[in-house]
Amino acid sequence: MPRATLTGKTRVQRVFQRQDVDRVPRDDVFWAETLQRWRGEGMHRSPAELFDFDFAPFGGMAPVPFPGRAEIIREDDQTRDVINEYGATIREWKSRTGVPSHLGYECTDADVWRQRFKPCFAEPVIDVESLRAGYNRGREAEKFCSMESRGVLCFIQAMLSDEAFLMAMAAEPDWVRDMAKTVTDAMLHQYQQVVDAGMTPDSLYYNDDLAYTHSSFMSPAMYCDLFQPEHRRVAEFCHRHGIKLIFHTDGDVRKLIEPLIDAGVDCFEPLEAKANMDVRELAPAIGDRVILFGNIDMTVAITNDRDRVEAEVRSKLAAGMAGRCYMYHSDHSVPPQVSWATYQFIMELIEQDGWYA
Repeated sequence: MPRATLTGKTRVQRVFQRQDVDRVPRDDVFWAETLQRWRGEGMHRSPAELFDFDFAPFGGMAPVPFPGRAEIIREDDQTRDVINEYGATIREWKSRTGVPSHLGYECTDADVWRQRFKPCFAEPVIDVESLRAGYNRGREAEKFCSMESRGVLCFIQAMLSDEAFLMAMAAEPDWVRDMAKTVTDAMLHQYQQVVDAGMTPDSLYYNDDLAYTHSSFMSPAMYCDLFQPEHRRVAEFCHRHGIKLIFHTDGDVRKLIEPLIDAGVDCFEPLEAKANMDVRELAPAIGDRVILFGNIDMTVAITNDRDRVEAEVRSKLAAGMAGRCYMYHSDHSVPPQVSWATYQFIMELIEQDGWYA
Protein backbone atom coordinates (compact mmCIF):
# COMPACT_ATOMS: atom_id res chain seq x y z
CA MET A 1 0.00 0.00 0.00
CA PRO A 2 1.38 3.47 -0.83
CA ARG A 3 2.53 5.53 2.10
CA ALA A 4 1.57 9.17 2.58
CA THR A 5 4.47 11.56 2.03
CA LEU A 6 2.65 14.85 2.66
CA THR A 7 0.69 16.38 5.50
CA GLY A 8 -2.98 17.17 4.90
CA LYS A 9 -2.21 20.89 4.84
CA THR A 10 0.56 20.53 2.27
CA ARG A 11 -1.42 18.05 0.18
CA VAL A 12 -4.41 20.33 -0.27
CA GLN A 13 -2.22 23.40 -0.77
CA ARG A 14 -0.37 21.63 -3.57
CA VAL A 15 -3.63 20.65 -5.26
CA PHE A 16 -4.66 24.31 -5.33
CA GLN A 17 -1.20 25.26 -6.61
CA ARG A 18 -1.40 22.63 -9.39
CA GLN A 19 1.68 20.87 -8.06
CA ASP A 20 2.31 17.15 -7.74
CA VAL A 21 0.76 15.37 -4.75
CA ASP A 22 0.93 11.84 -3.41
CA ARG A 23 -2.83 11.18 -3.34
CA VAL A 24 -6.24 12.77 -3.72
CA PRO A 25 -7.22 14.80 -0.63
CA ARG A 26 -10.24 13.55 1.36
CA ASP A 27 -13.01 15.00 3.46
CA ASP A 28 -16.71 14.36 4.09
CA VAL A 29 -19.77 15.35 6.11
CA PHE A 30 -22.18 12.97 7.88
CA TRP A 31 -25.68 13.12 9.30
CA ALA A 32 -25.82 12.56 13.06
CA GLU A 33 -28.08 9.56 12.41
CA THR A 34 -25.47 8.12 10.05
CA LEU A 35 -22.77 8.12 12.71
CA GLN A 36 -25.23 6.66 15.22
CA ARG A 37 -26.02 3.80 12.84
CA TRP A 38 -22.37 3.15 12.10
CA ARG A 39 -21.44 2.96 15.77
CA GLY A 40 -24.00 0.17 16.04
CA GLU A 41 -22.36 -1.51 13.03
CA GLY A 42 -18.87 -1.49 14.51
CA MET A 43 -17.36 1.94 13.81
CA HIS A 44 -14.99 2.56 16.70
CA ARG A 45 -13.42 5.92 15.74
CA SER A 46 -14.49 8.92 13.72
CA PRO A 47 -14.32 8.63 9.92
CA ALA A 48 -11.92 11.59 9.84
CA GLU A 49 -9.45 9.64 11.98
CA LEU A 50 -9.97 6.26 10.33
CA PHE A 51 -9.63 7.53 6.77
CA ASP A 52 -7.06 10.28 7.30
CA PHE A 53 -9.15 13.23 6.18
CA ASP A 54 -7.10 16.26 5.19
CA PHE A 55 -9.33 19.11 6.35
CA ALA A 56 -9.86 20.64 9.79
CA PRO A 57 -13.00 22.82 9.78
CA PHE A 58 -13.45 25.45 12.46
CA GLY A 59 -15.73 28.35 13.18
CA GLY A 60 -19.11 29.24 11.79
CA MET A 61 -19.34 32.83 10.59
CA ALA A 62 -22.88 34.25 10.40
CA PRO A 63 -23.59 37.84 11.48
CA VAL A 64 -27.17 37.40 12.66
CA PRO A 65 -29.51 40.35 13.32
CA PHE A 66 -30.71 39.05 16.70
CA PRO A 67 -27.86 37.10 18.35
CA GLY A 68 -28.97 34.44 20.80
CA ARG A 69 -32.66 34.68 19.99
CA ALA A 70 -34.44 31.33 20.30
CA GLU A 71 -37.99 32.07 21.37
CA ILE A 72 -40.03 28.86 21.68
CA ILE A 73 -43.66 29.60 20.90
CA ARG A 74 -44.98 26.03 20.61
CA GLU A 75 -43.74 22.50 21.16
CA ASP A 76 -44.84 18.90 21.35
CA ASP A 77 -43.04 15.58 21.83
CA GLN A 78 -41.36 15.67 18.40
CA THR A 79 -41.14 19.29 17.24
CA ARG A 80 -40.97 22.87 18.43
CA ASP A 81 -41.69 26.21 16.77
CA VAL A 82 -38.94 28.75 17.36
CA ILE A 83 -38.40 32.39 16.39
CA ASN A 84 -34.71 32.34 15.62
CA GLU A 85 -31.78 34.74 15.28
CA TYR A 86 -32.90 35.75 11.80
CA GLY A 87 -36.42 36.73 12.88
CA ALA A 88 -37.83 33.63 11.18
CA THR A 89 -40.32 31.23 12.75
CA ILE A 90 -39.32 27.64 12.05
CA ARG A 91 -40.60 24.22 13.09
CA GLU A 92 -37.65 22.02 13.93
CA TRP A 93 -37.27 18.39 14.96
CA LYS A 94 -36.19 17.78 18.53
CA SER A 95 -34.37 14.49 18.15
CA ARG A 96 -33.42 13.94 14.52
CA THR A 97 -31.80 15.68 11.58
CA GLY A 98 -34.14 17.18 9.04
CA VAL A 99 -34.95 20.32 7.10
CA PRO A 100 -37.11 22.60 9.29
CA SER A 101 -40.48 23.90 8.16
CA HIS A 102 -40.54 27.66 7.60
CA LEU A 103 -43.67 29.19 9.11
CA GLY A 104 -43.17 32.96 9.05
CA TYR A 105 -40.76 35.89 8.71
CA GLU A 106 -40.48 39.25 10.44
CA CYS A 107 -38.48 40.85 7.61
CA THR A 108 -41.50 41.36 5.34
CA ASP A 109 -40.50 44.31 3.16
CA ALA A 110 -37.81 46.87 2.40
CA ASP A 111 -39.03 49.33 5.04
CA VAL A 112 -38.85 46.71 7.80
CA TRP A 113 -35.37 45.77 6.55
CA ARG A 114 -34.11 49.35 6.68
CA GLN A 115 -35.69 50.28 10.00
CA ARG A 116 -35.29 47.12 12.07
CA PHE A 117 -32.86 44.69 10.47
CA LYS A 118 -30.16 46.69 8.69
CA PRO A 119 -28.96 48.57 11.81
CA CYS A 120 -28.22 45.19 13.46
CA PHE A 121 -25.38 44.53 11.00
CA ALA A 122 -23.15 47.49 11.83
CA GLU A 123 -19.69 46.11 12.67
CA PRO A 124 -20.74 42.86 14.37
CA VAL A 125 -18.36 41.57 17.02
CA ILE A 126 -17.68 37.87 17.36
CA ASP A 127 -16.06 35.80 20.10
CA VAL A 128 -12.87 35.00 18.24
CA GLU A 129 -11.44 33.11 21.19
CA SER A 130 -14.20 30.52 20.85
CA LEU A 131 -12.59 29.58 17.51
CA ARG A 132 -9.04 29.24 18.73
CA ALA A 133 -9.22 25.68 20.11
CA GLY A 134 -10.50 24.29 16.79
CA TYR A 135 -7.97 26.30 14.82
CA ASN A 136 -5.09 25.16 17.03
CA ARG A 137 -6.14 21.49 16.76
CA GLY A 138 -6.07 21.74 12.99
CA ARG A 139 -2.67 23.41 12.98
CA GLU A 140 -1.21 20.88 15.43
CA ALA A 141 -2.50 18.00 13.29
CA GLU A 142 -1.06 19.68 10.16
CA LYS A 143 -4.45 19.68 8.46
CA PHE A 144 -5.85 22.19 5.97
CA CYS A 145 -7.74 24.59 8.25
CA SER A 146 -11.03 25.76 6.77
CA MET A 147 -13.12 28.52 8.34
CA GLU A 148 -16.83 28.04 7.68
CA SER A 149 -19.24 30.81 6.77
CA ARG A 150 -22.80 31.26 5.60
CA GLY A 151 -23.05 32.95 2.21
CA VAL A 152 -24.93 36.09 1.27
CA LEU A 153 -27.84 34.44 -0.59
CA CYS A 154 -28.38 31.85 2.14
CA PHE A 155 -28.30 34.62 4.69
CA ILE A 156 -30.95 36.69 2.92
CA GLN A 157 -33.09 33.58 2.42
CA ALA A 158 -32.91 32.95 6.17
CA MET A 159 -34.49 36.37 6.80
CA LEU A 160 -37.09 36.27 4.00
CA SER A 161 -39.30 33.54 2.66
CA ASP A 162 -38.05 31.88 -0.53
CA GLU A 163 -41.01 33.35 -2.38
CA ALA A 164 -40.38 36.87 -1.09
CA PHE A 165 -36.68 36.60 -1.91
CA LEU A 166 -37.26 35.45 -5.48
CA MET A 167 -39.91 38.10 -6.06
CA ALA A 168 -37.66 40.81 -4.63
CA MET A 169 -34.83 39.90 -7.00
CA ALA A 170 -37.12 40.69 -9.92
CA ALA A 171 -39.31 43.48 -8.53
CA GLU A 172 -37.08 45.24 -5.96
CA PRO A 173 -33.46 44.72 -7.03
CA ASP A 174 -32.25 47.82 -5.13
CA TRP A 175 -33.48 46.28 -1.88
CA VAL A 176 -31.70 43.01 -2.68
CA ARG A 177 -28.47 44.84 -3.54
CA ASP A 178 -28.69 46.72 -0.24
CA MET A 179 -29.19 43.51 1.73
CA ALA A 180 -26.39 41.76 -0.15
CA LYS A 181 -23.90 44.57 0.42
CA THR A 182 -24.87 45.06 4.07
CA VAL A 183 -24.58 41.36 4.88
CA THR A 184 -21.26 41.05 3.03
CA ASP A 185 -19.87 44.09 4.86
CA ALA A 186 -20.76 42.38 8.14
CA MET A 187 -19.22 39.07 7.12
CA LEU A 188 -15.99 40.72 5.96
CA HIS A 189 -15.84 42.55 9.28
CA GLN A 190 -16.06 39.21 11.08
CA TYR A 191 -13.46 37.55 8.85
CA GLN A 192 -11.06 40.42 9.56
CA GLN A 193 -11.48 39.95 13.30
CA VAL A 194 -10.39 36.31 12.96
CA VAL A 195 -7.34 37.23 10.88
CA ASP A 196 -6.42 40.06 13.25
CA ALA A 197 -6.52 37.54 16.12
CA GLY A 198 -3.76 35.55 14.41
CA MET A 199 -5.93 32.77 12.97
CA THR A 200 -5.55 32.98 9.19
CA PRO A 201 -7.32 29.91 7.74
CA ASP A 202 -6.13 28.03 4.68
CA SER A 203 -9.57 28.31 3.12
CA LEU A 204 -12.95 29.92 3.60
CA TYR A 205 -15.70 27.33 3.24
CA TYR A 206 -18.47 29.59 1.97
CA ASN A 207 -21.99 28.10 1.98
CA ASP A 208 -24.26 29.80 -0.55
CA ASP A 209 -26.85 27.65 -2.31
CA LEU A 210 -27.61 29.11 -5.74
CA ALA A 211 -29.74 26.51 -7.47
CA TYR A 212 -32.60 24.05 -7.54
CA THR A 213 -32.20 20.47 -8.72
CA HIS A 214 -32.65 21.47 -12.37
CA SER A 215 -31.60 25.13 -12.63
CA SER A 216 -30.14 28.12 -10.84
CA PHE A 217 -32.37 30.47 -8.84
CA MET A 218 -31.63 33.25 -11.32
CA SER A 219 -30.19 33.91 -14.76
CA PRO A 220 -26.46 34.56 -15.15
CA ALA A 221 -27.25 38.21 -15.90
CA MET A 222 -29.24 38.60 -12.68
CA TYR A 223 -26.52 36.85 -10.71
CA CYS A 224 -23.87 39.19 -12.11
CA ASP A 225 -26.02 42.21 -11.27
CA LEU A 226 -27.10 41.32 -7.74
CA PHE A 227 -24.59 38.94 -6.20
CA GLN A 228 -21.36 38.61 -8.17
CA PRO A 229 -20.01 41.91 -6.78
CA GLU A 230 -20.38 40.60 -3.23
CA HIS A 231 -18.86 37.22 -4.02
CA ARG A 232 -15.98 39.06 -5.70
CA ARG A 233 -15.41 41.10 -2.52
CA VAL A 234 -15.27 37.89 -0.48
CA ALA A 235 -12.81 36.35 -2.95
CA GLU A 236 -10.64 39.47 -2.92
CA PHE A 237 -10.49 39.39 0.89
CA CYS A 238 -9.51 35.73 0.80
CA HIS A 239 -6.81 36.13 -1.81
CA ARG A 240 -5.38 39.23 -0.12
CA HIS A 241 -4.73 37.04 2.93
CA GLY A 242 -3.60 33.91 1.08
CA ILE A 243 -6.91 32.11 1.71
CA LYS A 244 -8.57 29.83 -0.86
CA LEU A 245 -12.31 30.28 -1.47
CA ILE A 246 -14.20 26.96 -1.43
CA PHE A 247 -17.71 27.69 -2.65
CA HIS A 248 -20.44 25.31 -1.47
CA THR A 249 -23.63 25.35 -3.51
CA ASP A 250 -26.30 22.72 -3.91
CA GLY A 251 -28.23 22.22 -7.13
CA ASP A 252 -27.54 22.54 -10.84
CA VAL A 253 -25.24 25.54 -10.91
CA ARG A 254 -23.74 24.95 -14.37
CA LYS A 255 -25.15 28.20 -15.82
CA LEU A 256 -23.37 30.19 -13.11
CA ILE A 257 -19.98 28.45 -13.19
CA GLU A 258 -18.29 30.97 -15.47
CA PRO A 259 -19.38 34.12 -13.56
CA LEU A 260 -18.46 32.41 -10.27
CA ILE A 261 -14.97 31.63 -11.58
CA ASP A 262 -14.78 35.22 -12.79
CA ALA A 263 -15.69 36.38 -9.27
CA GLY A 264 -12.67 34.51 -7.91
CA VAL A 265 -13.96 31.14 -6.69
CA ASP A 266 -11.10 28.64 -6.31
CA CYS A 267 -13.09 25.45 -5.72
CA PHE A 268 -16.63 24.14 -6.16
CA GLU A 269 -18.17 21.78 -3.58
CA PRO A 270 -20.09 19.42 -3.29
CA LEU A 271 -21.14 19.06 -6.98
CA GLU A 272 -24.55 17.51 -6.37
CA ALA A 273 -24.87 14.51 -8.68
CA LYS A 274 -28.65 14.31 -8.60
CA ALA A 275 -28.68 17.92 -9.84
CA ASN A 276 -26.82 17.05 -13.06
CA MET A 277 -23.38 18.01 -11.82
CA ASP A 278 -20.82 15.48 -13.08
CA VAL A 279 -17.06 15.66 -12.58
CA ARG A 280 -16.59 13.49 -15.66
CA GLU A 281 -17.93 16.41 -17.71
CA LEU A 282 -16.68 19.26 -15.55
CA ALA A 283 -13.06 18.19 -15.17
CA PRO A 284 -12.21 18.38 -18.89
CA ALA A 285 -14.17 21.64 -19.25
CA ILE A 286 -13.05 23.69 -16.23
CA GLY A 287 -10.56 21.58 -14.28
CA ASP A 288 -7.65 23.73 -15.42
CA ARG A 289 -9.19 26.78 -13.72
CA VAL A 290 -10.96 25.53 -10.59
CA ILE A 291 -10.72 22.61 -8.16
CA LEU A 292 -13.62 20.12 -8.07
CA PHE A 293 -14.49 18.76 -4.63
CA GLY A 294 -17.08 15.99 -4.26
CA ASN A 295 -19.68 14.53 -6.65
CA ILE A 296 -19.76 10.94 -5.35
CA ASP A 297 -23.48 10.24 -5.73
CA MET A 298 -25.16 9.34 -2.46
CA THR A 299 -28.28 8.14 -4.29
CA VAL A 300 -26.01 5.38 -5.57
CA ALA A 301 -24.38 4.83 -2.18
CA ILE A 302 -27.73 4.31 -0.43
CA THR A 303 -28.43 1.30 -2.66
CA ASN A 304 -25.48 -0.39 -0.88
CA ASP A 305 -24.89 -2.18 -4.19
CA ARG A 306 -21.14 -2.68 -4.45
CA ASP A 307 -21.06 -2.95 -8.24
CA ARG A 308 -22.90 0.35 -8.65
CA VAL A 309 -20.84 2.04 -5.95
CA GLU A 310 -17.59 0.87 -7.51
CA ALA A 311 -18.56 2.15 -10.96
CA GLU A 312 -19.55 5.52 -9.50
CA VAL A 313 -16.41 6.04 -7.45
CA ARG A 314 -13.85 4.75 -9.92
CA SER A 315 -15.20 6.60 -12.96
CA LYS A 316 -15.37 9.96 -11.20
CA LEU A 317 -12.08 9.54 -9.37
CA ALA A 318 -10.35 8.74 -12.67
CA ALA A 319 -11.87 11.77 -14.39
CA GLY A 320 -10.84 14.16 -11.65
CA MET A 321 -7.36 12.71 -11.28
CA ALA A 322 -6.73 12.95 -15.01
CA GLY A 323 -6.88 16.71 -14.69
CA ARG A 324 -5.21 16.81 -11.25
CA CYS A 325 -8.13 18.97 -10.13
CA TYR A 326 -10.06 16.68 -7.78
CA MET A 327 -10.63 16.19 -4.03
CA TYR A 328 -12.87 13.45 -2.60
CA HIS A 329 -16.20 14.27 -0.91
CA SER A 330 -19.75 12.96 -1.10
CA ASP A 331 -22.06 14.97 -3.36
CA HIS A 332 -23.59 16.61 -0.29
CA SER A 333 -23.45 14.65 2.97
CA VAL A 334 -23.63 10.97 3.88
CA PRO A 335 -27.18 9.93 4.89
CA PRO A 336 -28.07 7.11 7.29
CA GLN A 337 -29.25 4.77 4.50
CA VAL A 338 -25.56 4.21 3.66
CA SER A 339 -24.26 1.26 5.68
CA TRP A 340 -20.92 1.33 7.47
CA ALA A 341 -19.75 -1.53 5.24
CA THR A 342 -20.62 0.49 2.12
CA TYR A 343 -18.80 3.58 3.32
CA GLN A 344 -15.74 1.54 4.20
CA PHE A 345 -15.88 0.12 0.68
CA ILE A 346 -16.02 3.64 -0.80
CA MET A 347 -12.95 4.63 1.17
CA GLU A 348 -11.17 1.42 0.19
CA LEU A 349 -11.69 2.42 -3.45
CA ILE A 350 -10.37 5.92 -2.74
CA GLU A 351 -7.36 4.38 -1.02
CA GLN A 352 -6.72 1.90 -3.85
CA ASP A 353 -7.19 4.23 -6.80
CA GLY A 354 -6.55 7.68 -5.37
CA TRP A 355 -2.74 7.65 -5.46
CA TYR A 356 -0.78 9.38 -8.20
CA ALA A 357 2.36 7.28 -7.85
